[in-house]
Amino acid sequence: MIVNKNQHLTIAFSAIFGLILIGAAVLYGFGKNSLEASAIQVHQKMLDAEIAALIDDKHDASMAIAITLAENPAIKNLLCKTCSPMAIPFDVKPFLQRLGQNSRFDDVWIHLVDAQGITVLRSWTDLKDDTVHRVRKDLPDILNNPRITRSLSAGRYTLSFKSMVPVYNEQKQFVGLVEVISQFGSLAKQLKAIKGVDSVMLLDKRYREQLTLALTGMFVEDYYVINADAPLSAQRQLSEMGVSQFKASTQFFNGDKVIGQHLIMGSQQQAIGYWFTFSDRENIDFSEVKSVMQKVVYGVVIFLILSFLLLLLYVLKRQTDHRQAYYRQIIDSASEIIFVANRQTIVDVNRHFFEFYSEFKTLDEFLTRYACVCDTFEKDNGFLQRMTQGQYWLDYVIQHAGEVHKAKILKDGKAHYFSVKARLMQGLAEPLYNVLLQDITEQEVYKDQLEHLSQTDALTGVGNRLYFNQRLNQEILRSHRYQTQLSLLMFDIDFFKRVNDTYGHDVGDAVLIEITTVVKNLLRETDMLCRFGGEEFAIIMPESNAFEAQATAERLREQIASLSSNALPTQLTVSFGAAQMTKWDSEKTLLKRVDDALYLAKEQGRNRVVLAVDAFLDPKPL
Repeated sequence: MIVNKNQHLTIAFSAIFGLILIGAAVLYGFGKNSLEASAIQVHQKMLDAEIAALIDDKHDASMAIAITLAENPAIKNLLCKTCSPMAIPFDVKPFLQRLGQNSRFDDVWIHLVDAQGITVLRSWTDLKDDTVHRVRKDLPDILNNPRITRSLSAGRYTLSFKSMVPVYNEQKQFVGLVEVISQFGSLAKQLKAIKGVDSVMLLDKRYREQLTLALTGMFVEDYYVINADAPLSAQRQLSEMGVSQFKASTQFFNGDKVIGQHLIMGSQQQAIGYWFTFSDRENIDFSEVKSVMQKVVYGVVIFLILSFLLLLLYVLKRQTDHRQAYYRQIIDSASEIIFVANRQTIVDVNRHFFEFYSEFKTLDEFLTRYACVCDTFEKDNGFLQRMTQGQYWLDYVIQHAGEVHKAKILKDGKAHYFSVKARLMQGLAEPLYNVLLQDITEQEVYKDQLEHLSQTDALTGVGNRLYFNQRLNQEILRSHRYQTQLSLLMFDIDFFKRVNDTYGHDVGDAVLIEITTVVKNLLRETDMLCRFGGEEFAIIMPESNAFEAQATAERLREQIASLSSNALPTQLTVSFGAAQMTKWDSEKTLLKRVDDALYLAKEQGRNRVVLAVDAFLDPKPL
């Protein structure tokens, strides 16, 4: 029996041990796959961020080259028909050679167009003196309204970055445009150098007919291959598996390769292409997976030694590294106020800066009056000022990049509203900031109009019930806080129903408008007249005691009762209730007391003023 029992225990323990081992193996495999998938997702997110940074840097660098060329005297000389010729002409080939030797920009094309839309220079061909806006639909608008523009778009050759800057002569006259074109495909080489990842960039097949001079000459299912260094093996994989299949997801596995798909967004924020990355699994960081799985194995072994009775406890700990997002600040166009500044002063501004600050011709003139743009900001709640919440305004905007910042500036007596964005410029010897002021005056005015409409009675133009409730609550809080007096009047037109029944509702509406006008003209600027409902009105009277409110009500009552037949279809009277707020009053109790007083005025025969009696007030008749 003992032998049999031991045998049974041995079999039971062996079975349990076997089940635990099987469960551990299953869980180990499942956990490893899950953690590897997580590590691959982290890898793909890192590639997304790296690609976004490469595109952003290429955009900014292309624009910087265009701005530099726009200030080059030789460029101005080429574009200016009336300028005296310079001794040293602009030779584009040595410039591009130096640019390629001293930077990674060995794929830059330069395009010069004069003010009449005639090409003066193309760095990639000898063709010139043609009217380029016949084939470039965007140029007529830019020539008519010169401004800085940049885009990512497909042309006849390939997908490229286009940065265009207007050129002005010494007399500030527009003489033409400098366009810097840099090919998108070179970014694949940079990603390869940084991350060791191969790339195949495909332009959407809707551009197939447009690419009459395709640079690479390579296509996959009518998708143009943008980068000339795209590996043939990678192109074959895309072709064999079908590009449309890849477009439906963001990552795939093919043997030892992890294939990621990243959208290429055009200037209109629409996908115009697809950037496929091919990463070797051995280059993906699985060290965290190995570390976690070793801990799981050690835990299972210890658990088996101590108990043999429990099944595997599988612990999964997922840790995801979040890479700090790149702060992107894009200068959209010269139609906005754009300037460069440090923490002391403005360094440079764009043309639109002086279109808004039109009383100044130069930056020195502006700085003579204002040390900072923030000195022109109006001091108003909710808007930026020199010191905002204890911080210098520029520091505040940078540190609260996720919030919406607004500034209010007066020009010629009119308020203008701007959204404010700022970005620290990278790679400079001293810290400089790009600042963009975007005009949102129409939106702010429209918002104020909507707010006014929501709080205004449509018929009489005075505050409605919503506005009354808000202002009464505010005035009660203010009165309690600062120990000031506050009174409330409520009046009702006597027998107003007879007017509607006798003369019609149109006449009744006219009566309400007339009485409202009369009352408003007799009130102080600080008093607030609101339509409480129907023919019932309320007047909030800050800084007024009960007797002052009673006197005002008597004056209003007498004036309305004396209105001539020219103003009203029949003689009308009104009844008033008046009350002064006490320190025990809330919004409800104050309204209740003045409403009771109005009801008593009606009960006592109408056309009278009744002052609400409070134990702490000693009302006296006027």
